Amino acid sequence: MKNLQKSRLILFILGLVFIILIFAVSLIPKGITKTPRETLPEGVHIPININTADTDTLRLLDGVGIVTAEKIIAYRTESGGFEQKEDLLNVEGIGEETFEKIKNYIDVEG
Repeated sequence: MKNLQKSRLILFILGLVFIILIFAVSLIPKGITKTPRETLPEGVHIPININTADTDTLRLLDGVGIVTAEKIIAYRTESGGFEQKEDLLNVEGIGEETFEKIKNYIDVEG
C-alpha cells in the first residue's frame, strides 16, 4: 500500500514539474527585436534596412549593442553597403547565432 502511495506521489510531482516546465518555456520571448513591434520608435519599421538604419535603430535588434551597431555602419560605409542579408556575417560581432535571430527582421532594401 505504501509503495502505491509513493508511486502516486512521485507521478504527481513529475506531472507538476512537467506542467511548470511547459509554462516556463512558454514565457521565453520568441521575438527577435528587443522592443515589441507596438512600441517601436516612430518611423522605425520591420524589417530594418541595414543599409540605412542608424545606430539606435540597429540596437533594437536582438544581440546588437552599440559597438556592433557601429561596426555594421562602419562595414557598410567601407564596403559600399550590404548586397544581401548574409553579408552581415562579414561584420565582426555578428555570428551565425545572432544572424539567425535577426535575419527575418532585417533587409537590405527600403
